[in-house]
Amino acid sequence: MSIYNNFSEKDFEYWIFQMDDKLESFISSLYGDIKTHLDYSVTSLNNVEEWLINTYKTPEAIDAMHRAITVDGFCRYIGEVFRKKLGGHWDMSFQKDSDVGAGPFLSGFKQNENRIYPYGLMKKALHEKSGNFLKNEILSLL
Repeated sequence: MSIYNNFSEKDFEYWIFQMDDKLESFISSLYGDIKTHLDYSVTSLNNVEEWLINTYKTPEAIDAMHRAITVDGFCRYIGEVFRKKLGGHWDMSFQKDSDVGAGPFLSGFKQNENRIYPYGLMKKALHEKSGNFLKNEILSLL
């Protein structure tokens, strides 16, 4: 079950409003070298992916509610790296439960109509275990 399953439209508005403060707090709460490598660059996504693979091992592991703050922090960070490089804006669909569970996404890109779901990208990165999945995803869109 996704950490975003119980999000309402009001929760999402608050989530957006708190973006900068939550990211700053999240990054400062991390331990070890990871926090020194989070500079919103495309290459920083390799550090994120390495940390995720070493910490969670499987895609299903990020669904545990006791991991919600960390998972949400990395979703925000990954999404912001994509947004800063590609443009667009954060959005969320509330039409079906599965839409809500997919979490916030990025849309409104000049070059295409794709949606980028950071939560889904995290799960794919844990499935692939390549160490450069996230970086390759963003490079394929540039």
